[in-house]
Amino acid sequence: MTTIAMAAGMMPSALAFGAGGEFRSPMALAVIGGLVFSTVLSLVFVPAMFMMMDDVGALFWRFGKKLLVSSGEGEHDHEHPPAGHGAEHKPPQAIVHSPAAE
Repeated sequence: MTTIAMAAGMMPSALAFGAGGEFRSPMALAVIGGLVFSTVLSLVFVPAMFMMMDDVGALFWRFGKKLLVSSGEGEHDHEHPPAGHGAEHKPPQAIVHSPAAE
């Protein structure tokens, strides 16, 4: 609403109405163009970048989890359970973590 009001208010200067309008017209056109560009930037570009960076963060998170899981597999001896423990060894439940939840 602010952009529309300001663009409408600058329209007489942009169309060079009145005395000295030909000198104020380039300034009015620059102001109107800047307002429209900044509105499009803040309503379309910034949310799109946030969504894209959230997807990139989730991709890095998945890659990091796979990297950690694959590096931890060779550290344990799975052939024989330790003495005093049951025959079945259940791994701890995985914690689901999303970077977007932070």
